[in-house]
Amino acid sequence: MRVLLIEDDEITVSAIISHFTRQGFNIDHMTDCEDLVSHDLCNAFDVLILDVGLPGRSGLNFLYDIRNRGLSIPILMFTAQYEIDARVRALNMGADDYLTKPFDMRELFARCQALARRKVPTKSIYIKYRDLRIDTGAKTAEKFGNQLSFTPKVFSLLCYIIENKGRVLTRQQIEEHLYGWDGEAESNTVEVFISQIRRKIGAEYVRTVRGIGYIAPLERL
Repeated sequence: MRVLLIEDDEITVSAIISHFTRQGFNIDHMTDCEDLVSHDLCNAFDVLILDVGLPGRSGLNFLYDIRNRGLSIPILMFTAQYEIDARVRALNMGADDYLTKPFDMRELFARCQALARRKVPTKSIYIKYRDLRIDTGAKTAEKFGNQLSFTPKVFSLLCYIIENKGRVLTRQQIEEHLYGWDGEAESNTVEVFISQIRRKIGAEYVRTVRGIGYIAPLERL
């Protein structure tokens, strides 16, 4: 699950990032939504956590902009306000859930998980590429009917590359997919993961584009 947090309070930001990271999820942080809305970056995330009380423009204004552009990302909003009218307004404008401060971090995390499950169907989605068959629900992969075993991060990378077959993915794009904007990866992490994938499925499935990144070549007709 990849989460984007829009919040300006440093203490709240630090606590949320720490908790979500300990649970093994990627969480990125911004202090406003201007770039998010203008470039449709919402599509890169599973859940958006949005504070109503942002400096400058209200989070409700950003909520309106996001929904007005037809973006369907699940949104959880929170604020220090306890008035029922504020909650009702946010929900009527397109928020999917609402929490008031202070809140229990476990509840926030559980609510985000629930929203992510609504976005992604629980049934398996199968990806076929050449003689590979990937089950995204069960998180398994087969080649010629033989089961292949991957760590969660490597499996996520495999799916990312295959889903973008024919498109060169840069090292930065891969690191952001695996660790988020602020996540830190070891200098050779991507190369190690690519090497593990190639050992399991074959080097021809993931090719290096020198000086740029990696690509799963389009299948020949």
